Amino acid sequence: MSNNPNIHQQGATKVNGATGLNAIDLFRYLLSKWYWYVAVILFFVAASWYWVARRPLIYSSGAQVMIKDPRADMNVDLEVGSRRGNNTLNNEVYIFRSKMLMAEAVKRAGADVSYQVKRNLRYIELYNKTPLRLVTVDSLSSQSFVLEMTYLGDNQVEIEGFPEPKKCLTLPLGKTTPTPYGPLTVLATDTFEESKTKGTTIKVTKWPVMAVASRYVGALTTDPQKMTRILELQIKDNHPYRAEQVLKALVEVYNEEAIDDKNESARKTAQFIDDRIVAMSEELGSVEQKLAEAQSEAIDVTALEVGSVNAVEISQVERELSLLRSVRAAIANPQSQQSLLPGEDIVEPTIGRQIAQYNEMKIRRDQIGQEGSSNNPVVKELDQTLGLLKGNITTAIDNLISSKNFSLRQMKNAKGVAINNMKSQPYRDLGTLDIARQQSIKADLYVFLLKKREENSLNQATAETNAKVIDFYTGYQPISPNRTKSIAIAILAALVLTTFVFVIQLVSDNKVRSKKELEEALSIPLLGVTPADPLQQKHTIHGIAAQGDDASTEAFRILRTSLLFRLRNIQGAEGGRTVMLTSLFEGAGKSYVSYNLARSLAFLGKRVALVDLDLRKASLSRRLQLTGAGVSDYILDPTSELSPMMVQPDAELPNLQFLSTGGEVYNPVELLMDERFDQLIATLRADYDFVLFDSVPFVAVADAAVVSRGMDMSLFVIRSGVTDRRVLPDIQRIYDESLLPNMHLILNGAEFRKRGYGYGYGYGYGYGYGQGARKGKLKKKGK
Repeated sequence: MSNNPNIHQQGATKVNGATGLNAIDLFRYLLSKWYWYVAVILFFVAASWYWVARRPLIYSSGAQVMIKDPRADMNVDLEVGSRRGNNTLNNEVYIFRSKMLMAEAVKRAGADVSYQVKRNLRYIELYNKTPLRLVTVDSLSSQSFVLEMTYLGDNQVEIEGFPEPKKCLTLPLGKTTPTPYGPLTVLATDTFEESKTKGTTIKVTKWPVMAVASRYVGALTTDPQKMTRILELQIKDNHPYRAEQVLKALVEVYNEEAIDDKNESARKTAQFIDDRIVAMSEELGSVEQKLAEAQSEAIDVTALEVGSVNAVEISQVERELSLLRSVRAAIANPQSQQSLLPGEDIVEPTIGRQIAQYNEMKIRRDQIGQEGSSNNPVVKELDQTLGLLKGNITTAIDNLISSKNFSLRQMKNAKGVAINNMKSQPYRDLGTLDIARQQSIKADLYVFLLKKREENSLNQATAETNAKVIDFYTGYQPISPNRTKSIAIAILAALVLTTFVFVIQLVSDNKVRSKKELEEALSIPLLGVTPADPLQQKHTIHGIAAQGDDASTEAFRILRTSLLFRLRNIQGAEGGRTVMLTSLFEGAGKSYVSYNLARSLAFLGKRVALVDLDLRKASLSRRLQLTGAGVSDYILDPTSELSPMMVQPDAELPNLQFLSTGGEVYNPVELLMDERFDQLIATLRADYDFVLFDSVPFVAVADAAVVSRGMDMSLFVIRSGVTDRRVLPDIQRIYDESLLPNMHLILNGAEFRKRGYGYGYGYGYGYGYGQGARKGKLKKKGK
């Protein structure tokens, strides 16, 4: 973009660093840059189209899954195992986003291998539509490679992309072949057709399973529906059917894991029951043997004689105490810290529910712990809760054991009273009765354990899945890239970026640009504005034409009219009028303005002299190719007079004549302070109607201030796009201190438009006077 912005900035004014932006003028400025907007928009749209054409297509598949609430089935007595009473949707979101579950789903769906063909600029995913499939061994699941398969015909497939030394191998269809990546087999699929597949190159990309799982976890969105137990799953992939298969496999793996979690507690309970059955079998066999021996010697005791002793209740309590002590010992075992607790359905219901709650929370803790470190705050909170819950279970079992022991002692005391009443019964008959009671207790316990084992086995066989799929949907229209959206974004980005650049240029611009800006910043009268001349060159001066209708000619006509009007109100010395043109720094275009202003005055038939007072650089003389004697020669030679050899007429306008700088001098300031310079001005006044002096920049050296003593008017040239706004106070100070007589401003180089004067062209400035100025003896230019 251009570094020299052109703006009709009648509403943008910067004075001493202050900035005001008018919305209308800003809009006009931006509108004037319409060609840049068109170019940038076309570039961005082309780039967007190319980006869209290369981007892989993205599809979306989804499923609505209802997470079952286990608490609805808590009234079923046969359920043994983990009850997910607190199975919230947030917990299920964590599980569905598990990388381990996703890795298993990727394996089942075969999503770790990609088959692509290039169509135009884009690679298209084939998945189940690929005519050839590459089969690898399980040991390559963690490796990655990119190969290109080309079917050559006659059941031969060429594969490229292997590492050195053999980068290309030819494999027969259906035969396992050793390769640098291990044994590989190329198989033809159901979509294989000899004629269509021949010559087709398929890009095969193999990724590590965990890397693919991580990518799919990132592409998976889980949206729990409010006020329901429905979880909406959505996954994005390069192929719609593959996305569907990965999602289905994920739900299957999730349900399998849920069933396995439920059966984990049941397996622990089954192991506990089996151990107790073995122990009870041995104890029962020993008691029955003792009973048989005692009965052979003892006298029967009738039930009426011991009716006061509630033998059934004693048996029941002792059986319960035996089970409670077994469960208590299992919980106290240090190995139980890392496993589930048994016995949730063989103890009292209250303690059983606490054990079920503990086992469910333990499963949740282990699942979340697999996905992160032990420093996870959720894991820490679950560990604390598990510790408290286990302590409560232990305390409850201890309290229940104490209660049962108390009841048992009371029953035995009652039994003692009954025994004392049986004075006539032989002692060995009582021993036989005690052995019979023990046999009854152990037999009841043995039958109870067998019943619970069957119930536990039945629950394992009938365990339900945790999630039910309500709906599956697959989008066969790509959701990305969206060409319309991408182009709209590109157009918007182009508009914003282009506007931003131009606004930054505008805000950061510190150059004088407009007529209004000068009028608002300075109290110096403005004589006129001259436009930028596209025909102007650096080493020459383009002159206006007498009958020209271009903007430059018309501007100088207006400037001439304004000059004549101002001079009419200025009192000056007798003779012609003298006008000095100067500027603050070099590059303002004062030589261009002075030359064309002189031509414009000459077009009226006036006698006009244009004098080059830049005795250091002679820029006007050099650009107009003026040679021979000039100002310095006249001042240095007291006997010299203005002669036709010094005053050189214009080739087109005889009434326009030039006076060059002449030879070089040591110190132009001292030379211009000589009274001969005053004589030169007087002479020129007498011979011409208008005398224009092209002087040096005012700030660079003192020449301009010295020359101004004989002038009727001073024209201070400011270059649009060159003069810095920060120097405007210095120009105002020159005017306020009357350092130049009848000072007026000319804004040069503005772009003349239908809407007015706008931004012009930018150039550097800096005159170059000072210590580096040329020094030497007085030299005469060749004539």
